[in-house]
Amino acid sequence: MKRLSVKYIFLFSLLLFSCSERGRLEELLALSGDNRKELEAVLLHYKGDSLKFQAACFLIENMLGQGTVEYIFMDCNGNKYSLEELSVIRRDTLFEMMKSGTFGQTSTYPDLLFVSADYLIENIDIAFETWRRYPWCSSLSFKRFCRDVLPYRLKQEPLERWRSFYYRRYKIVADSLAQAGATMEQVVFFFNSKYGKKYTHDVSKMPGDLSLSLIEHLGGGTCDHLALNAAQLLRSVGVPLHLDLLPYHGKINGGHAYNSFVDETGHFHFFSPYERQPERAKWTAPLVLRVCYELQPESTFKVNQWNALLVNRHLKNVTNEYYKTCDVAIPAYTEDTLVFLATYNRGDFKVVAQAGMKNDSIRFSMLTCGLLYYPMVANGQQLFPAGKPFVVSDAGEVEYISMNRKDVVMEGVRLYDATKVLKPGQECYTLYYWNKGWQPVKKAISTDSETLNFGRVPFNTLFLVRGETVIGRMQRPFLVQEGEYVYY
Repeated sequence: MKRLSVKYIFLFSLLLFSCSERGRLEELLALSGDNRKELEAVLLHYKGDSLKFQAACFLIENMLGQGTVEYIFMDCNGNKYSLEELSVIRRDTLFEMMKSGTFGQTSTYPDLLFVSADYLIENIDIAFETWRRYPWCSSLSFKRFCRDVLPYRLKQEPLERWRSFYYRRYKIVADSLAQAGATMEQVVFFFNSKYGKKYTHDVSKMPGDLSLSLIEHLGGGTCDHLALNAAQLLRSVGVPLHLDLLPYHGKINGGHAYNSFVDETGHFHFFSPYERQPERAKWTAPLVLRVCYELQPESTFKVNQWNALLVNRHLKNVTNEYYKTCDVAIPAYTEDTLVFLATYNRGDFKVVAQAGMKNDSIRFSMLTCGLLYYPMVANGQQLFPAGKPFVVSDAGEVEYISMNRKDVVMEGVRLYDATKVLKPGQECYTLYYWNKGWQPVKKAISTDSETLNFGRVPFNTLFLVRGETVIGRMQRPFLVQEGEYVYY
């Protein structure tokens, strides 16, 4: 009888949805198995409140693919600990344990099958309370509220009552800021500077997304952990804070996670979580992906080992919100129907864009200007060059890199990682040049522990210096322009 009641309520709410959405709710309820009664209980709870009913529908309709990935830690003696159990161990003891222990994935818990009615109802009620309570939320449309404030999770973190936890903790503070007439920007940076957590490198050994209790216990985490936690904290007081991922930097190694928001005036802001290293805002990346609860349009390309990030329906490409971008068309030098663009990061190629061939050319959209790209195709478990590397200039022009027969003296070459100059020590390094892939030229050992000298090279093209240590394998490619080494 309860199920019929829910359907009755749903039919009366159809006027609030487009025709294409009418079957979505029932489709997701059908997939929820025994947990359907929990989801239906949420809908019944809001039968007299059309707006909250729509919000509940939004959460259920986009629940596919949402869930918790559970990890377990095993110490050197074979003892197993859940993340919850780790959250009560002294931090110094825990970090010492992690030096010799290992983490492993144990289970996944899809929200459709496990989320409770009480959890969703509490989340919806508090989200609406903050939306209606605070002036920095007054400009949020219902659609934006659903997308950027309402969701009860961001990634694959354990489901904990983070919204009620932080709302209770900071409600008085938020009320004071509201009474003082604080803007959204002022609220964000007040909380980040006063209640922020610290970057803790040791936490990088923990896989996956941290629970609320664990990150509170540790007082910090990696960039990913901090950005997720910042979004939880600020959303608990109604701020539509985004969690944005940079899988790979464009001119330095590694990646990052940012938080961003659009304020009341429509101005876009982004920053490192808890304002760690503000200079990161000057760095560029070929790809920025926003974590979205709402399912994004399905890609026309099938998922494979190279493009998983690009076709993930809970990630949205927002590179153009961060950097100057342009669309680029390049000639096709392959018969493959799918062509990738890659960046070179941590000693390997990483796919950042994909496109299909059309009229003997390939058109890529939203490429960051000022960066180096490599056209690639996949063959089995490897990527192979499918054309000349090119730099997209600041003006949006494609500048192909070709090899020319002009002598270049390679003296005083330094090793770079981020903003640091590294000492090569006594390791032997190989100089490579690009010719349909990296080709070795010469080897050298530093004579001054500062630089490498390779002497005269009879051509000029894209170069790479590579060693055998971890740092040696993570060097950046570079061009020689007017006697200067320009790294990408």
